[in-house]
Amino acid sequence: MLAVADRNINTLVEYRFARIHRARDGERGGGRQCSGKSAEDVVLRMPAGTVITDARTGETLADLAEHEQAAVLAQGGRGGLGNVNFKSSTNRAPASPPPEQPGSTARSISN
Repeated sequence: MLAVADRNINTLVEYRFARIHRARDGERGGGRQCSGKSAEDVVLRMPAGTVITDARTGETLADLAEHEQAAVLAQGGRGGLGNVNFKSSTNRAPASPPPEQPGSTARSISN
């Protein structure tokens, strides 16, 4: 999830009622050892001069002072490796690969 400064926006009214923003899942991998496609980033356009702080700790996360300046608010997860990376000559269909790694969550952000 990215926050991007935009000099053509002057209020945050757009985010008043749409408070939850989630990225879609990426595409699944296909046959023949193909890896899936990543999902598009969620881009939140904000007025230039916005200061983003963590509501719990008061820590400043980003200061979007200039036009088109970007800040990463939450990082996406890493998908699994697929069965092709765990198969061997004796174990052709592995039962349980290691779990995927979840992405980060930005829960309480204020401006």
